[in-house]
Amino acid sequence: MFRTRLLSSRQAPWARLFFIVLFWVTNMGNGSVLQAQSYFQIKGQLIDQQDNMPLAFAHVSLVNGRMGTTSNEDGYFILQIPSDAEADSIKFSYIGYQSKIIAIAELKGGQGRIPLKRAGIELQEVVVRPSNVDPILLVKSMLRKLKYNYPQQRKNTTGFFREIIYLNTSPPTEMLYAEGVLEYFKTAYKKRVRPLDAVRIVKGVRKPLFYGYIHRQDTLSLPAISQGPHLGILLDIIKTLPDFLQPDFWQRYKFQHIGYTNLDTFSLHIVKFKPLQEKRQGLFEGKLYIDASSMALVKAIFIPTRKAIERYNRIHNKRQQLPIVLNSRVLEVNYSHYQGTWYLQSGHVTNQYIDIRSKVPFTNKMDMIITAIQAGKGKPIPSDQTVHKESVFAVLVETPSADFWEGYNVLAPLPETLDSTILNSANNGRKETPSEKQNKSQN
Repeated sequence: MFRTRLLSSRQAPWARLFFIVLFWVTNMGNGSVLQAQSYFQIKGQLIDQQDNMPLAFAHVSLVNGRMGTTSNEDGYFILQIPSDAEADSIKFSYIGYQSKIIAIAELKGGQGRIPLKRAGIELQEVVVRPSNVDPILLVKSMLRKLKYNYPQQRKNTTGFFREIIYLNTSPPTEMLYAEGVLEYFKTAYKKRVRPLDAVRIVKGVRKPLFYGYIHRQDTLSLPAISQGPHLGILLDIIKTLPDFLQPDFWQRYKFQHIGYTNLDTFSLHIVKFKPLQEKRQGLFEGKLYIDASSMALVKAIFIPTRKAIERYNRIHNKRQQLPIVLNSRVLEVNYSHYQGTWYLQSGHVTNQYIDIRSKVPFTNKMDMIITAIQAGKGKPIPSDQTVHKESVFAVLVETPSADFWEGYNVLAPLPETLDSTILNSANNGRKETPSEKQNKSQN
């Protein structure tokens, strides 16, 4: 972590995500949380019923909420279901849409589209809402009630993490593809992040792809601008409060209440924020979605300001001396409701960089989803199995087979796009695109 005079002590824990550059090293934990039983898959794509647009990062789970997954950015999902749950139903939910519950028997064997209906108009017709909400008081109330809305006992959860880096060429040039099944252990949320909060890798893979590219006889090794598996801890902004949720947030940010939406039966306030134009300027701007009843933070989408990006690049270039600059970053955090408590559901980060020598842009995408909430009181992860904050996945030479993940839930790859290209590529090669195959056959 960079420690500079530009960051206050309050900002330092969160700033690890924003001001850190780590190279990938090898570390793999032992053991498994998977019980021996059979599974079957439910696949599909979530779309907007009105315009057929895909719904990215929607929540897909068994009705009881303990086991689930998240749709990918194209709306596709894969849900692994234990055979003994075949008589259950699946719930599909997305902010701003009516939730839908469908019996597993109706979905089994199909890979069709599942439309969700927009719910904003219907809710506004039946719910009376105040028109002049004070956003400062709203966020203060949310912060006061954190200990009532989030887990107050230690807990273990199972998750999945994926990271890709690729040059924005045509077709994209794959630089890195890594993913793995994780186990998280977290203490009670009222204690914020504690040393015991940890993650271990149950299983993982990093494809042995080209790790750098040559430009004018120089090879640039691309770093992973991330915390790898620790994304599920750092992006849990209820425990790792960013500067826009610190106790003095109102001194550096302007907040504006801009409306309402919904998630399932929850009515949500939408609060927009941006830095004040003063000396103690904040680092981010974005939107918060807060449950109107419990005051729980349900969703946050935010980006660093241009000044924050410029400051990051100055520090990065001075410390790392790499010819790359950050152009943009988008962060999204989602929470889901389970048995009266809000749990972290997913975290997503998309970084856009530019090689300042060749002017070629490249993308770094990180996605983390929680797929299962383990029953009972959580057990700390043994120290010899915890992943160091500068460690990520082990390298497997072979391409993962279809049953590599066994019964674990994972984030679906993107059909016929970069993800599936990488997953199906040979050790150091690239899968041919349909147009390349056609050209080869014609020749």
